[in-house]
Amino acid sequence: MKKLLSLAGALLALLAVTVSSTASAWVFYQPVTPKCLRK
Repeated sequence: MKKLLSLAGALLALLAVTVSSTASAWVFYQPVTPKCLRK
């Protein structure tokens, strides 16, 4: 059970890192992105 919990925690941390990096990259590239691509 403890192993599963730690695995879930690691997955959650990875997801958080991915989301934050994606968000920061999106914010950084937003001015560069053409208006037609922006939703």
